[in-house]
Amino acid sequence: MTNSIIAIFTIALYFLVPLTDAFGTIEMLVSSPRTILLESTVCANFECPAPDDLSTPRKVQAGTALRFGTGRYNGEARERIDLHIKVIEPITNDVLAIEHHRPLADNKWNQDTPIVVKTSKGFNVTVQLKNKCESFYYGNRCGRYCIPSRDQHWECSSEGERRCSAGWTGGDCSNPICPGGCSGRGKCVAPNKCSCINGFNGTQCEQCLPRAGCVNGGCHNGVPNTCKCRDGFIGDRCDIDIKICSLQKPCANGGQCSIDSKSSTGYKCECPFDFIGPQCKTPLNDVRCAASAQHVCQNGGAYISMDEKTIQCKCPKGFTGKFCEYGTHKDCSMMKCSETATCHMSGDLAICVENEKTTVIPPVRTPTERVKAVEEMRKTLTRKEEEEIAMKAFQDSILTFALLLFCIIGVSFSIFLFYTRIYLPLHQRANPSAGSLPTTSTSSRPSPVYKDSLPSGSTFGTVVGLHGSPGSHKDFKYIRHRLDDMGIRFIGINYPGFKHTEAYPSQRFGNVERQRYSDSLLNELDIRGKVIIMGHSRGCENALITATHRNPHGLVMINPTGLRIHKGSRPKGKLESLNYMHKQLPKKIGDKVMYQLLKTVGFKIQDGEEAIAVIRTIQKCDLEKQLDYILKLNEMPTKTMITFGGRDHLIEKEIIFEALQKYQGLKHFDSLSSGSSLGTVVGFHGSPGSHNDFKYVRSKLDEMGIRFIGINYPGFGNTPGYEGQEHGNPERQNFTNALLDELKVDGKIIFVGHSRGFYKAIGFKVQSGEEAINAMRSAMRMSLEDQIEYIEKLNEKNTKKLIIFGGNDHLVEEEIVLEKLEKHDGLEHFRFGDNINEDEKIKIMETFTGNRLGASVFVAKDTHFQNKSQADLVAEACYLSQEHTNVERQNFSNSLLDELAIDGKIAYIGHSRGCENALQSVVTRSGYGLVMINPIGLRIHKGINPISRMEAINTVYSWLPSFAGNAMMLGLYKLVGFKIQNGEEAINSMRSMMKVSLGGQLEYIEKMNKMDIKKLIVFAGKDHLVEEEIIFESLEKHEGLQHFNIDDKISDEEKQKIMDSFGGSQRGASVFVAKDNHFQNKSQAVLVADACKAMFEADETVKNKL
Repeated sequence: MTNSIIAIFTIALYFLVPLTDAFGTIEMLVSSPRTILLESTVCANFECPAPDDLSTPRKVQAGTALRFGTGRYNGEARERIDLHIKVIEPITNDVLAIEHHRPLADNKWNQDTPIVVKTSKGFNVTVQLKNKCESFYYGNRCGRYCIPSRDQHWECSSEGERRCSAGWTGGDCSNPICPGGCSGRGKCVAPNKCSCINGFNGTQCEQCLPRAGCVNGGCHNGVPNTCKCRDGFIGDRCDIDIKICSLQKPCANGGQCSIDSKSSTGYKCECPFDFIGPQCKTPLNDVRCAASAQHVCQNGGAYISMDEKTIQCKCPKGFTGKFCEYGTHKDCSMMKCSETATCHMSGDLAICVENEKTTVIPPVRTPTERVKAVEEMRKTLTRKEEEEIAMKAFQDSILTFALLLFCIIGVSFSIFLFYTRIYLPLHQRANPSAGSLPTTSTSSRPSPVYKDSLPSGSTFGTVVGLHGSPGSHKDFKYIRHRLDDMGIRFIGINYPGFKHTEAYPSQRFGNVERQRYSDSLLNELDIRGKVIIMGHSRGCENALITATHRNPHGLVMINPTGLRIHKGSRPKGKLESLNYMHKQLPKKIGDKVMYQLLKTVGFKIQDGEEAIAVIRTIQKCDLEKQLDYILKLNEMPTKTMITFGGRDHLIEKEIIFEALQKYQGLKHFDSLSSGSSLGTVVGFHGSPGSHNDFKYVRSKLDEMGIRFIGINYPGFGNTPGYEGQEHGNPERQNFTNALLDELKVDGKIIFVGHSRGFYKAIGFKVQSGEEAINAMRSAMRMSLEDQIEYIEKLNEKNTKKLIIFGGNDHLVEEEIVLEKLEKHDGLEHFRFGDNINEDEKIKIMETFTGNRLGASVFVAKDTHFQNKSQADLVAEACYLSQEHTNVERQNFSNSLLDELAIDGKIAYIGHSRGCENALQSVVTRSGYGLVMINPIGLRIHKGINPISRMEAINTVYSWLPSFAGNAMMLGLYKLVGFKIQNGEEAINSMRSMMKVSLGGQLEYIEKMNKMDIKKLIVFAGKDHLVEEEIIFESLEKHEGLQHFNIDDKISDEEKQKIMDSFGGSQRGASVFVAKDNHFQNKSQAVLVADACKAMFEADETVKNKL
C-alpha cells in the first residue's frame, strides 16, 4: 500500500511538467456609435501589464463593428481573462475611458452579457470577447488537446473529446472490432479482419483446415490438422476408395483383391501360386532362378529373383517362412524337407532344419543345472580380470583415506579461521569509536559527532572531510583507509540532520548554517600543521568556502556541483513541491513518503527526517555564489585537485567543465585512450587459475569484437610470486589496481571473476606444488564478510550484473551463494535443470535492457567450472549494455557496413533522428549521395523542447517498476501519435532523442561542402516535431542546393526540375512541401527513390572510396 501511495505522489509531482501546451487567441468584437480609437491588452494565462503598456490604437468606425484577434497565448487560459481597455477621441487624443475587466474565458461570444464601457462623452462602447482555440485545442480555455488519428482510429468532437471511429474501441481507440469475435480462434487486427491461429481460416476464422493433402475428408471434431474421411474413403489422406476392388478389379489371373490402407495403391493382391507381382500379372516361370539354387527353398517352394542380389521363395499352400521351412501341419508326416534337412517339431509348428543344426531349440535348464553353469562361468574368469578387481578395491581404499584426510584438514582450517577472524578481533583488537565534542553553550543543539582517526595529531598533516547531501563521514571510508596506511590524520564531519549528528528544531539547512557549523567545529578542534580540506558533491561548496577562509595547504573536491543548476536538482519546482507536500502531510506519513522516495532514487538514508533534510539542503545550494570564492582561491597558493566522473547520475560533466574554466593553473587529465569501440572485459581468475580460465569466454568475445584483458596474479600461471607475499585480498587488489591504472582502459568496462578455489588434489589444474600452496594461502586469506561493503557500493551505482553458479559445485554450497544473492539489489533469478535453451537465454539477456539490472542464474547439474560450460552466456551478457548515444549508433552502423563490404556507388538515406547518422556516414565513408528526410536541424526543436520534460519522464520511468514504466511510456508515445511496439521501444526512442548532437552536425556539413556529394533534403510544413524555421536555418549551411517550395502535390514538371538538379556538376536540391507531415519517408517515397537513381546516373563520374 505504501509503495502504491509513493508511486502516485511521484507521478503526480513529475507530471506538473506539462506534456502538451495549449494555444489560443482572444477575439474581440467592438461596436461604438461614434468613431473612436481603442487601445486594449488581453491576457489569457497571466495578468496584463499596467495601462501605460497597452497595444497600438485600433480605429473603430461609427456604427461598424470591428473584429480582430489579440492576446495570442501559449499555455492554458486562466478561468477569467485579464482585459484592459482605453477609449480615445481620434482628433484630440483625449482619453474618454479607462477600464479593467475580468470576464470568463469562453469559446462563444458573450453577446448576452457584453462589456459596456461608459465614456466621458456620454456614449457607450460595447465589447464582446471569444476565446478562439488554435488547431487541435478545444474547450473554453483551450486546455484540451486532441489531434485526429493519422490512421483514422479516432476523431475529435467539438469539445475535444476523442471519439473512436467505426470499427474501433478502447481507451485509445486502438482495439479493432470484429462482430463475430473471430470465433474465439484468432485475433482481431483491424475492423472486420481477423488474424486466425494456425489451422483456421475465413473472415471470422470459422473454417477449420484439415491436414495437408486430405483429399476426401475434413477436420475431426473441429480439430485442425486432422483428416476424417467421408463415407466410402479410407487412408491417412482419405484418398483410397473402398470400392476400388469391385469397380476396377486390379488383380489379374485369379488374384484376390483386398483393401490395404498402408499401400500406396490402396489395395493388395493375393496371387495364385503360378503368378507374382502387385497385380498378379507376372508368370512364376519367367522369374525362376538357376537350378543351382534349388536346394534353398523347402517343401516345393519356387525360387524367384526380385533383383540381381535378392532371392525369395514363393511357398505353396500350407507352408510359410523365408525358405518355406515352416508348415502348418500337426506332425512331420506332411513335411517335404530337402535331403540336407530333417523335420523337427517346435510346439505345434513343424520345421525343417539343416542336419548340422539339429539342436535348434535348447531345452529349459533345471535349478541344479543353472548353479553348475554359474560355477563354470566363475572358473572362466581370467587372471587379468581378477587383477582389475583387486586394483579397484585398492583405489577405493585410497580414495576413502584421502577423503578422511581432507575432512580433518577442513575441520582444522575452520577452527583456524574462527580463531583468527572472529575470536581475536573480538578480544584483542581495539575498534576506535567516533569522537564527540561536549555540548556547547546552546543546550538546544545536540553534540556534534565527527570521526577522528588520530586525535593526537599527525606529523604529515590532517585531511578534513565535508560530506554531501545525503552523507556522513563514511562517505570517505575508502580514502580514510589509504590515509591510515600513510599515517595521515583524517577528520570526518557530520552535519546536523544527517545520520550521526541530530538536527535541531530551528534548523533551516541553508549554506550559511552549514558553514558556521563546520567553522565552529574546526575552531574548537584547533588543528595544527598542514591541513587539506576535502569535499564531496554538495560538500564541495563548503570545502571551497572553508579553503578561502582558512588558507589550507590543499583543497580536494570530489564530484563538485558546478556553478549552475544540474539534473539532480532540476527543476527547482520539483524540490519545492516535495518540501511543500511534506509540510501538508502528517509528519509520520510525510517522513515515510520522503524516505521511500529517496530510497527509490538510490540515496542511502536512515529515515524520513534525513530524507527531508537532504531535499531542503539541495534546495538551498548557492551555486552561483561559488564563483566569488573561486576567484579568491585563484589568488591563494592552495594546491587544488578536482575529480569528477563522466557517468555521474546527478551532475552533468558539461557543467563541471564549465566551472573548471574559472580555475587557474590546473592541469587536466582524461582517462580516454584506445581500445574496442564496444568496450573491455577484464577477467579475474580464481585460486588456482590464470587468464586461461576465460579462454572459452574470450573466444566468444573475440568474435564479437570486444576487448578482453586477463590478469595473472603473482604466484599463479605466468606471473612469478615475490618474497614476503602473503596472498591476501588487499595484495591482490593493489596488484589489479596498479595494472589497470597502467593500461588506462577506455570505454565501457565489465569485470568478470571466477571463484577462488583450492588445489589439484580435488580436481584443479596447477603447474607445481608451489602454485598449489599459493592457492591454499590465498584461499585462507579471503575476506568473505568484507564483500558486503562492496556489494552495497555496487548497488548504489546501478551496475548491471550477471551471477552464475552450479548445483554440482564441489567447493561452494548453493545455500551460501543464495544468501549472498539477497544482498544484491535488482537481480532477476533463473533456475535451470541442465542446459539453457535459446528462449531461456533470451529472457536472461532481456534483464540487461532498459533500467533492469541483470540476473542470477542457477544451473542444477552444472559444476564449478562454468567459465567453460556457460562461456556463450557470459560473452553475450557482456555484449549487452546500450546507452543510445550518437557515438553508439554510429559505431553500430559502421560495423555493419564494414561487414557488408558494399561495392560501387553508395547513397545514405536518413529520416528524422537518423539524418544525423546519415550525414556523418556520407562524410566519413566518402559516399556518393545523401538524402535527408525530415532532418532535425542544428538547434533544439519542439519535439524535444524542453529537455527537462524528457529528463523528468526518464526519472519517473527509472523510479517505477518495469511493467508500470513501460505502460506509461507506451501510452505517452501512442498519445503523441508514434507507431511503436512496446514501452521499451518508447523509452529507448526518448533516450536516443535526449542525446542528439544537433550543433555537432555543423562540422560534417562544412566538410561535406568541400566534397563532391549529391544531396536531397526533403522537409514538411506540418511536421509536428520540427519547426520549418529551424530547417530553413540549417539549409543556409548547405552549399550549392537548388530550393523548391511546393504547396501540396509535386507535379511532373517540378519533379523533373528536381531530378535535373543532380546532373553534371550540380549538387542537388532541397524540397519543402507545405502541407506534408513528418512521415515523408512514406508520402515522398517515389521522389526519394527517383532521386537516388538520378544521383547514380549523373553525367559526372565520382570515384567511390568506400
